[in-house]
Amino acid sequence: MKNLILKRLKLQSSNNSTDYSKREKPKDPFIEKVLELLELNYQDEDFGISQFVEDIPFSRMQVHRKLKALTGFSTSQFINDFRLRKAKVHLEQNQLNVSETAYACGFNDSGYFSKLFTKKYGTNPLAYKTENIG
Repeated sequence: MKNLILKRLKLQSSNNSTDYSKREKPKDPFIEKVLELLELNYQDEDFGISQFVEDIPFSRMQVHRKLKALTGFSTSQFINDFRLRKAKVHLEQNQLNVSETAYACGFNDSGYFSKLFTKKYGTNPLAYKTENIG
């Protein structure tokens, strides 16, 4: 039992700490499917949990439990985390301003985007962009 718990924690830790946008191949087929689905839909501001679970052959609760077990994130946290990682790349590449980046990554409120970005990365998007260009 102890080994099962340790194995689960190790898997969760590796899935949680890895930058999905730079990962070669996910370790779990479920995560692979989830990432493919998010890659196709993250820019759609209407893409949420309901649309997400429609394309996965599990119930809403099963998806939530599986994501929580593998990554430590709830479904909505996982979707937002994916979008924030994409936004970070956009800001690093100086492609768009902060509001445009928020909308391009599926956030329909740039204030909410800034709040989440600051919470995740410890700095607001504009400061992050300024620090990471040129």
